[in-house]
Amino acid sequence: SSAASDVYKRQAVMMLGHLGWKEAASLIEDALESCFAEGRATADLARFMPGGVSLSTSAFTQEIVERIERYGR
Repeated sequence: SSAASDVYKRQAVMMLGHLGWKEAASLIEDALESCFAEGRATADLARFMPGGVSLSTSAFTQEIVERIERYGR
């Protein structure tokens, strides 16, 4: 994953961890990591990924939500 995607993950995980929401932090981190591993991200990140697929912000958010729903079951 790119340095920018690592920053996004750290920020989300740190904030939720600080709030005591460790399960939520883990679900988000897993969802982001799987998207980034597949090269799926918003344009600002996808351009740095080999074979990156540029998604709109809403499409990327929808993918994250769907993955969280799958992992949380």
